[in-house]
Amino acid sequence: APQAALAPLVLLATAATVIASQATISGAFSVTRQAVQLDLLPRVRIVQTSDREHGQIYVPSTNLVLLLAAVAFVLVFRSSSALTAAYGASVVGTMFITSLLGAVVARHVWNWSLWRATAVFGFFALVEFAFVVGNATKIPAGGWVPLVLALCLYVVFLAWRDGRGRLRSELRSRAVPMSRLPELLAGITRVPGTAVFLVSDLRYVPTALLRNLKYNHVVHEKVVVLQLSIERQPRVDTLGRSTVETTLEGVHLVRARFGFMETPDVTDALRSAARSGRLGSLRELSFFVGQHLVRARPRTGWQAPALNAFAWMQRRSTQAAEFFNMPTQRVMVLATEVELR
Repeated sequence: APQAALAPLVLLATAATVIASQATISGAFSVTRQAVQLDLLPRVRIVQTSDREHGQIYVPSTNLVLLLAAVAFVLVFRSSSALTAAYGASVVGTMFITSLLGAVVARHVWNWSLWRATAVFGFFALVEFAFVVGNATKIPAGGWVPLVLALCLYVVFLAWRDGRGRLRSELRSRAVPMSRLPELLAGITRVPGTAVFLVSDLRYVPTALLRNLKYNHVVHEKVVVLQLSIERQPRVDTLGRSTVETTLEGVHLVRARFGFMETPDVTDALRSAARSGRLGSLRELSFFVGQHLVRARPRTGWQAPALNAFAWMQRRSTQAAEFFNMPTQRVMVLATEVELR
């Protein structure tokens, strides 16, 4: 560039970088939320920044990771030209994976025939695979960066999914079927008000309710057992978000559905359920949340670090009260220690 045009071009490049970085940051926030909803990552704090646009969110932990990564890249690579190998490998890898996933969606969601999906997406995948092979020579010069980052994320996903499966299995072995609830409530003192208990499976009595009965020996006049489930679709119609089932007098089972691009909200779920007229007023509610203190049983082999990593992530994940947007002043947490096998 001519010397006279250097300053304007630097300003233009800076503006373009800011615009591109905003797109990257917003995408990272959105992908983080979707990974949490699909149970690939532990719960993290998600801040809704707009009361009109549901997709406008801020994820502090992801923002911090991006900051540290950007600073590390500047210190290690020192120039944008040195980053080209890492950038090229990540771009062509993403393009190739997108074509493969597009073929899967076309085949199993859009119900395309095998030859049609192969003809359309196979052409793109073939071209992109040639670029992937060509960029393999750049791995020693910086192409290893996106591969290492992808491997780290995959290990985190794997450890979290495996740990969650083991935790669910352990809790299921201790669970009390909902059919025994009338027996548990027989003769228990009822106190005024409405209590909301979160549960992951409506077939079983919430652990927080069992703890409350065991140690407080009372139960509220109205009990709402609430399950928040994440559907494998981006959004759920708000009019049909919640369904209510009354199993016995004063006990209501509520199932609220959210899409993986939505942030589960207890208030929104109960407001939708209240349209049935069975829950009464939602002004005075008490929320009871069960917290699982996970400990990994000592063992040998590759599973030991994975279980320890899951226990570490579980203890540091965002609490349910904050993640599900509960009024924290009216939330009571009842903890249960769980040792994973």
